[in-house]
Amino acid sequence: MNKFEDLEKRIIKELGNKIYFNMSISYEEFLNLYEPYSSTIKEKEFAKILGITYDNWQSIKHKGNRTKINASGLNKKASEDRINQIIEEIRRQGFEDKVINYDEFLQLYNAYKTEMSEPDFAQVLGITYTNWSNMRHANSKARILKPVSKHISEERVNEIKQEIIKKGYANKLISYEELLQLYEPFKEEITESDFAQLLGITYLNWNNMRGGKRRVRILKTVDETLDNKKIRSSKTSSFEEQQMQLEMQIQENSTPIDVMHMCLNVGMTRNQTLKYCMKKFSLTKIELLEMMTHSLQERKKIGKKDEREI
Repeated sequence: MNKFEDLEKRIIKELGNKIYFNMSISYEEFLNLYEPYSSTIKEKEFAKILGITYDNWQSIKHKGNRTKINASGLNKKASEDRINQIIEEIRRQGFEDKVINYDEFLQLYNAYKTEMSEPDFAQVLGITYTNWSNMRHANSKARILKPVSKHISEERVNEIKQEIIKKGYANKLISYEELLQLYEPFKEEITESDFAQLLGITYLNWNNMRGGKRRVRILKTVDETLDNKKIRSSKTSSFEEQQMQLEMQIQENSTPIDVMHMCLNVGMTRNQTLKYCMKKFSLTKIELLEMMTHSLQERKKIGKKDEREI
């Protein structure tokens, strides 16, 4: 180990209570730290010891910018026990499974900034590097300390479903308040999001429920699912029958307007009519809509003319 490395270790140790990894400083603050060592080491060498690049040192010196201390000796990795302790402390503050912005993140980080860098703290909270970067630069938010479900067997999952079905909730629309009531007896076994999934609620719908935006149908029965399939199949068959009826009615000189009226007469919806005619006459949706508008306008003119003659 050379003399510079010895000096570097000594300075970092002596400054231990005054600086921390990723600490932001101005040139004035830099000089205050440098003052006790100014007679033994050059300024640019002191900057190097603090992990400040030459360009960044010049930037704070001449442009009034700030820079961060990135000395490797300060970048201590917290032990697993300490990380678990930090997580528990933040949970007790009511931040488990909570969405926070960057300002709230910094408020939480302030208590631990001497122990770890911002990105490492973000990782402790379960925030990915990309999400942390988006929070800083794009004002986005992130959910922290998402609870993790204990593993429960498939047999237990089925038991929970049966308990809820017996209460009369099969194929029933529920609000978020009702979801929480159902969840209460099982909250020690499973997370809220996993419980929602168990009931057949997608993550997106669960989020919408939490925002009070909607009610969601849970535990859809097999019979109900089969009924839906039958309805869809029936609709498909009905549409095919309608097309067969049309083919029998359409003549060679039938115009798109004629065919649209025929479609509506055999029971097709407006969208089905447009799709059929687009394919039949190789027209765009806009062209067909313009034809319909023009036809309606002509009918109104004829109607007014007839009224005047009467």
